[in-house]
Amino acid sequence: MPVATTFQHSAIAFLPHPDVKGKADLQGKTFLLAAEAYTSYWPWAQSALSLKNARVRPYTFSIQPFLADKTLVQQGYITSEPFAVQKAHAQANVYPISEWGYPPYGNSIVCMKSTIEKRPQAVAAFVKASMQGWKNYLQDPGAGNVLIRKENPQMSEE
Repeated sequence: MPVATTFQHSAIAFLPHPDVKGKADLQGKTFLLAAEAYTSYWPWAQSALSLKNARVRPYTFSIQPFLADKTLVQQGYITSEPFAVQKAHAQANVYPISEWGYPPYGNSIVCMKSTIEKRPQAVAAFVKASMQGWKNYLQDPGAGNVLIRKENPQMSEE
């Protein structure tokens, strides 16, 4: 059961190459999708965007297949993959699926109903601490970025 969210809208986007000018141009394309997409936004996209003839290949969390094949559509997170494409000196259109009607909030904090009922103070404290952590990070990301790079040395400072 959702107890909080950090984004008003989903941050998922489709990144096609520049020749794709809108929803209609996605027909018949091959999409690179993470496994999680199959049970979250992909069923919605197939129906709402009439992508019945679309093909799917696994997204390996590398933009290299997208860069190498101008016919692919890359799934993305609006704060990540567009930056990676730009950094590779390539171009892509960025279509946040929330702008096409995908309804869920983004980055929800969920909890079992029984936990909410049995430990409401702990749930409230967790949500409050999570939101305060985001505020602190956004005010001064330096210390948080050091910890992120410590856990993921491949991540650049950008």
